[in-house]
Amino acid sequence: MKELEDRLYRSYLKAEAHQDYNAPDKEKRHPELTAPMIQKAAAHHRNILVTGSKGKGSVSHYIAFILEQFEKTGLFTSPHILQMRERIRVNHRMIEEETYDMLLEETTEYYLKLDQTLPENVGISPIGILCTMALRYFAMEQTTVNVLEYGKGVAYDDVNAVPREIGVIQPIFLEHQRELGRTIEEIAKNKAEIIQSGMKAVFAAKQIPEVMAILREKAHYEKVPLYEIDKDFRITYCEKEEETGKYTIRVAFADGKETGMVKVPMPGRWQADNFALAIGVTGYFLGEEKLISLLEEQSFQNRLSKLTIPGRLQCLREQPLVLMDACINGASAKYLAREYSEKKFLVVVVVPADKDYVGVCRAICPIANAIILSKTDNPHYHFSEKQALEVVKLDCVREAMIPVSYEGDLDSLFQLQVSTRSPMLLLGSTTMISAYAEWKGRRHE
Repeated sequence: MKELEDRLYRSYLKAEAHQDYNAPDKEKRHPELTAPMIQKAAAHHRNILVTGSKGKGSVSHYIAFILEQFEKTGLFTSPHILQMRERIRVNHRMIEEETYDMLLEETTEYYLKLDQTLPENVGISPIGILCTMALRYFAMEQTTVNVLEYGKGVAYDDVNAVPREIGVIQPIFLEHQRELGRTIEEIAKNKAEIIQSGMKAVFAAKQIPEVMAILREKAHYEKVPLYEIDKDFRITYCEKEEETGKYTIRVAFADGKETGMVKVPMPGRWQADNFALAIGVTGYFLGEEKLISLLEEQSFQNRLSKLTIPGRLQCLREQPLVLMDACINGASAKYLAREYSEKKFLVVVVVPADKDYVGVCRAICPIANAIILSKTDNPHYHFSEKQALEVVKLDCVREAMIPVSYEGDLDSLFQLQVSTRSPMLLLGSTTMISAYAEWKGRRHE
């Protein structure tokens, strides 16, 4: 399989060697190369597309999980934890290895022939190839609706070639500025490209005013109805279970209809917002009464309680509390600091040197009694002991006298979370989540 998956990246890596690393997506990415095949594979499908800066994966899983109670539902998400085929699912079941290999071989054969006609600085995106494979698989499985998650952006993301019935926009903030834009307005305009004329609706999570203004303007221009949380549907009840950090919510629609109580399967207040957004989307798609009836079924609530999304504030231990989250920027870390403001954690940060590790450490200071920076062995990401030296300089670290250190052996920190008597928080990129899964697998061999 590795030899086949190397073909996914061949065109991309060829072009990357001849491109300016600091250039934005609009100068490097070429979604028009995969658009014809994606549009052909997506023909006759009902598709829901999801973008934003935080919570794309969670809300994609929630929407798909609800829809698959009635519809055969395809799900395309990124990134994966251990296997690439985790990104492609039908009714939450991962694509079979034999089918994945067949689609990978056929699809890369087509695109590598196309690559031979391209200049050396122009490449085909691995995401475009995977999206083509996913849509072909969904067609083979005769899905009746698909949920597809964008990558970093929208305007130059290959997924944007997928015809969509509904768009979903999670909170947008400053992130991936090198690729998407230097200002929040540039990033919002990039992601607002999810809104296209002919769509039935677009749903938006809570946004800062500058972002919401851009989304409203785009929706008005494209003549697409925009449904906003807290305006067109809203949480009317929200209570936290202190032991688990999970929330029970109730959601009301604009016409006065209201769901019963639903316990969100993942901890964190933002997951309550994510699930409320999923309720808004699926209420529109299925019909409010049909959704409300489903949410009241105890059998559905039992199934929902077993839904897990690795790396999304994953609870590794309850006593003491040990949490792991794919958090690589300060904005995401602020959510955690607010959510657990009454606790103190030993915080492990595994964020590459070219990402916002300083922002993560600054935001998490209020709930940290110690910070340890570490690294993964993934060759595509750069980590350095110098990161700890930068964190030591932070005012919040100095004022609170928070010990900061660097530990190059991540496995030793995974082992520590098994034996620690103090709350622990592991924050980092998905390569950390993957490293944990691999460590856990070795431990149980």
